[in-house]
Order: sequence, then structure tokens, then C-alpha cells
Amino acid sequence: MFMQSSNDQGVILYSLGTYLTHLPDEFVRIFRQVFAMFRHNVIWQWKGEEFPSNITQNIQMMKWIPQNDLLGHNKTRLLICHGGNNGLHEAIYHAVPLLVIPLGGDQYDVAQKVVEKGIGLRLDVTSVTVDSLYSAINTLLSDTRYQTNVNKLSTLFRDRPQSPRQKAAYWIEHILKYGSGHLHSASRDLNLWQKNLIDVFALILLLTCLSIAGSILIFKHMFKVSRRLFLAEKKKAQ
Repeated sequence: MFMQSSNDQGVILYSLGTYLTHLPDEFVRIFRQVFAMFRHNVIWQWKGEEFPSNITQNIQMMKWIPQNDLLGHNKTRLLICHGGNNGLHEAIYHAVPLLVIPLGGDQYDVAQKVVEKGIGLRLDVTSVTVDSLYSAINTLLSDTRYQTNVNKLSTLFRDRPQSPRQKAAYWIEHILKYGSGHLHSASRDLNLWQKNLIDVFALILLLTCLSIAGSILIFKHMFKVSRRLFLAEKKKAQ
């Protein structure tokens, strides 16, 4: 009902992941203020204990959202996220532009890829303002280039010889017919030393020690030769 009530404007999804359970009050205020400026409905995943107060009617706050299903809804216009790989793949699959606010780890790489592919924008979590957030959201909703680019990427992503359902059915039937012994990894037949490459590391360590010892001996020999030559030159000078 909430999705359909957005009419032609559509819906914005906002989720910063499963593990983020607290947001600074100022950060919350900025998003609350900006979302109120749009006619779009907003679904906001909130992991805190209590929902913020003074939420406008166009915002629906939920403890958990079925993100993939909502991205597949024809009313969804934008995903605001932290840059997790699952969210990236789901958004590309369903052709939804992204606004990425990376929080750590490989999320910065995801944000950079989103910008380079022209399927979204990124904001720095430490410098988000009302103006920067409004400008980014408005650009993604109004500039058709982002939707065009993500449509192309989605087409490439979906163009496979088998759908995931067909692939799963094929391998289930394959195992039922032939068993799974021929699919086992060869690593199952390796012993502890081989599996953890202990023998390789031991050889590398031995060669490193020999190299260091050899270098020390060479330097000692060169020092003795140099000292002998120096003493010989000194005696000649006397």
C-alpha cells in the first residue's frame, strides 16, 4: 500500500546495512529534513531502539526491509546505501540508481565503481549536509543518464545462458544422476602440510636465512679485504 501510494513519484529506499545500530542526531536530522523536501515516499531501515520523532508522512521507518523485493518493485526510484556488495548487485539487477555513503572497508571501492560506471553518486559520511544530500538525490532522480546507464548494466548482468533457478535445477539433477564425488575439491586429498603450504613457507624461510647468512659472510670478507688494503697503504705511506 505504501509503495503504491507514491503514485508517479515513486519510492526511495534508505538503508545503511544490518550492523549499524546508531546514527548521530545531526545525521538523522539532515536526512529527515531532506526527505521532507521530496514528494517521493521513503522507506527507511532503522536499526536503533526507538524511531526518531517528527517524521513526515512520506517516510515509513522499518526495523527490517526486504531490500531485494523492494528494489524489484516498479515504484522504486533510488537506493541510498552504505555500499555493500549485496546491495550493489541487487540494485544493478533491478536497474535502480544508487547514492552510496561508504562507512568503511571495501565500501569505498564500491562507491568509486558506482561513480565510474555512471550509475550513481557518492557522499562522504563525515561531510554530508542538507544541501549536498538534497543536490545528490535531486540529481539522481532528475538526470536520466543515471537510469539509462544502470538499465544497460542491468541488461548485461541479466544476459546469461541460464537463470539462477535453471542453474540450480541443473546441478541438483546432475548430482542426483551422477553423484557428487567428481565435484569434490582436490584439496580434500592433501595433508596438513600441503593444504597449509607449510613446506613451501619452510623452503622460503630456509632460502631467506641462507641468503641473509651469505650476504653477511660476503660483507665480512669485503670488510677484511678493505681493512687489509687500508693497512697496507698506511705502511707504505710511513
